[in-house]
Amino acid sequence: MVNDYADGKIQDALKHAGGSQTQARKTLLEWALKDQMLLISLTQQHLGSIVAHAISKASAGNDGRIERAPRKKKQAPAMAKPVTVNIPPESFGKDLLKALSGRDSVRFGMESATGRPIVTARKKASQQHIDTLKKLSVVQSDTQPKSH
Repeated sequence: MVNDYADGKIQDALKHAGGSQTQARKTLLEWALKDQMLLISLTQQHLGSIVAHAISKASAGNDGRIERAPRKKKQAPAMAKPVTVNIPPESFGKDLLKALSGRDSVRFGMESATGRPIVTARKKASQQHIDTLKKLSVVQSDTQPKSH
């Protein structure tokens, strides 16, 4: 019954405001200040939150701010000491490029647990693989147009 009363007053305010929601809000606020039943029916669903907010604001002090315990700052993990490398600056770039592009350089997904590359000899192609490649090359040469 209480919500029906509020719904009726909301519809009346919209009619009174000519469909303008902003004007209807202002009218409904004026009516709610004069009509306690309208005020209660509008705020009943939110009354628990309104009361909780008022209590927390009052218990926080005059300025309305709630003091919280200060947070402990996390310390950064200890950094390892930098290792000094005795490489002349002139050759550092070249040495780095050689290390990255050399035969034993690490390829993505091929690292072992130690971080070093897994060095394996290439396997010899199977005879079946060789025969298949030969057949493909014959078929490929037969389908290409011959130039005169």
